[in-house]
Amino acid sequence: MSSLVVLLASVGTLTIALVLATQRCDCGLRSVLGLRELSILTESHRLQALTDDLTGLGNRRQLMLCSTILFLGTHAVAKEHLALL
Repeated sequence: MSSLVVLLASVGTLTIALVLATQRCDCGLRSVLGLRELSILTESHRLQALTDDLTGLGNRRQLMLCSTILFLGTHAVAKEHLALL
C-alpha cells in the first residue's frame, strides 16, 4: 500500500485528473456510439418487419398498419403506400 502512495505522490494530481477525465470521456463516447448504432439497427429491423426483403414491397404488417391508419382517419396515407387488387 505504501508503494501506491509513493507512486501517486510522484505522479501528481494533474496527471491523475487527466487520466480520470480521459477515461470518463471514453466511456461517454462509447455510450453515445452504442446508442446511435442501436438506433440504426432498430430502424433497420422495423423496416424489415414491414417490407419483403427480396422485392422491398410492403407485407401483411404494412397492409394492416396502412389500413388501420386509413380507416381511423387519424393521418393521411399517401396513395403510393396502399394499393389493393
